[in-house]
Amino acid sequence: MRVRLMTTATFSLLVHYVVLTLFFTFSLSINNAIKGTFAGNRNNVTGVNGELPQVSLSYRVDRVRYPSPSKRNMRSLGSYM
Repeated sequence: MRVRLMTTATFSLLVHYVVLTLFFTFSLSINNAIKGTFAGNRNNVTGVNGELPQVSLSYRVDRVRYPSPSKRNMRSLGSYM
């Protein structure tokens, strides 16, 4: 009786672990699909140079990768033009 109880408990824990892992992976991928955090061109699936989309886990990371152009950056750009 005791052995059967142990196997039931471990099996239940295993099932919970698998279900939760699947749920978290799916929720992450759905969240990224909704936000559309793709590298490069956000309207297209492929990026600027035709590379595959690199899905980032958070929107904040994406913002760091593409900072907004400041006045100082624009001034340095103007010297090249």
